[in-house]
Amino acid sequence: MATLKWNTDGDDMEDRRDVRSKVSRRSSYNYKGFKELPFKFYQNESLKVLDLSSFNELATLPCEMSRLKLLEKLVLRNNKFKSIPLVVYSLGRLTYLDIGNNLLSVVDEQIGELKFLKTLVTDNNFIQHISQNIAECDNLCILNVSGNGMSELPDGISNVKGLRELRLSNNKLRNLPSRIGDLTYLEILDISNNDLTKMPAVLGQLVSLNKLYIHCNQIREILPNFFNLSNLLELDMGENNIESLPEDFNRLWSMKYLNASFNKLSVLPDTFSNLEFLTMLSVVDTNLTYLPQDIGNLQALTELYVDENKIRHLPNSIISLENLIVFSANQNTIEMLPDGFGKLKALKTLRLRKNRLESLSDDFGSLVQIEEIDLDGNKFRELPLTLILLKTLTRLSLRHNKLRKISHHIANLQNLEELTLDHNKLSDASLDDILQVKTLRRLSLTNNALKDIPSQFSVALRT
Repeated sequence: MATLKWNTDGDDMEDRRDVRSKVSRRSSYNYKGFKELPFKFYQNESLKVLDLSSFNELATLPCEMSRLKLLEKLVLRNNKFKSIPLVVYSLGRLTYLDIGNNLLSVVDEQIGELKFLKTLVTDNNFIQHISQNIAECDNLCILNVSGNGMSELPDGISNVKGLRELRLSNNKLRNLPSRIGDLTYLEILDISNNDLTKMPAVLGQLVSLNKLYIHCNQIREILPNFFNLSNLLELDMGENNIESLPEDFNRLWSMKYLNASFNKLSVLPDTFSNLEFLTMLSVVDTNLTYLPQDIGNLQALTELYVDENKIRHLPNSIISLENLIVFSANQNTIEMLPDGFGKLKALKTLRLRKNRLESLSDDFGSLVQIEEIDLDGNKFRELPLTLILLKTLTRLSLRHNKLRKISHHIANLQNLEELTLDHNKLSDASLDDILQVKTLRRLSLTNNALKDIPSQFSVALRT
């Protein structure tokens, strides 16, 4: 089903759902896989938003579309255009053009006629050439050429001096040309999923960057001039081959979000703990054996992911992360939690699956906001009594441990909704205690030593 939608009230739609909801109160024409457009929609010369996407087979647009002098947003995604239709260049008020997922091979020289164009989306085509005339689009600030299979960046892009956002992901780029350094206003750059083997030196010239996505490449090292990016707020460098982070990493002092997962780091530099504005850190599967001793200095940190490493001990300073909400350390070799772990008053989600824990810290019950705990695959023989103090806990999982019984104190968990105890050694004697948890909605006891299942469990229990 293909739907033609328009809006005449002048609102700037942010997404197709908004367009659809507002159009439904005005005019909507539905066709099945149409290849050309009906005449009647040209009569609405006050049209400002036109969406011709969604499972159509358009390859051309009629010249009558030039009547739509007030059109500001045009979406032509998911059709069969081999080039930008000529009539589009007569739409002098156009500020947004999306012609993604078509059959384009070039962005031709007429593009410069769209003087008011602010956003150009041409992702998932076959573009290898972009005309130099794109520089004449004086207001262009967002350009998306992701998923075009480009092995080299077209020269035309570096001429758009006013670009604020550039999307180049899912191509075959091996480097970036030096002229990209001329884009001094660029704030967002996405070069993920390419064939980069080293951090492009030109990045150090993009001093306005605040978001950089370079994940899923083959980068091995970070060049020194990279640390000129003192305004960088978000950096996703996951899934590369980076072996170390330089001591100068703390020069990226504005950093709030850092994903360095799936690299070959083995250690984090001590200066790392000076990133005082960092709120999210992910270093999953990076061969880490320990965390920096001063990690507690990251006072703004709310999310910490260190899964699939070789960490045996957590530094004592971790208990100083008073704003930490999510801590995930699955698949390490952690044997115990540091004393004072209960000081993490903001913690809501704790994941320690597949470690070597046999007990919890004495003050664990002081986690006053905890909602979800995953302790699967550890070495617990009985339910830690400190757990029963967690009044806010809603989900608890202790699969693949060595539990033989559940304390009757479990009834103190007044908000517990999900309890997962699969693959333990629980006997029927534990069922009466579990039955005292009146708030349970989901209970799983698969692969235990149970024989008689009370009728009260007929709905909630999986065995």
